[in-house]
Amino acid sequence: MARCGCGDGSCGSFYVAPRPHGPWGPGHRNVVVDGAKGIVVLDVVNNVITYVEALEHPDVAALLQGRES
Repeated sequence: MARCGCGDGSCGSFYVAPRPHGPWGPGHRNVVVDGAKGIVVLDVVNNVITYVEALEHPDVAALLQGRES
C-alpha cells in the first residue's frame, strides 16, 4: 500500500493496488461515497478499487502516518 504524496495533513489517500505507470486509461471510473464529513472517492479500474481518496479526513491521515488524531 502506498500513500498519496501531496503532504496535505488532512489527506488520507492511499493506493490499494499497484500504482499505474502513466494515465489510468480505459476502464477507469470514480465512485463518490456519500458521508457525513469529508470526501471519499474510490478510483476503480476494471471493477477493482485501486485508490482511495479520503479528503478532509485528518483522522485517516493520522492513522496512515502512525499517529493518533
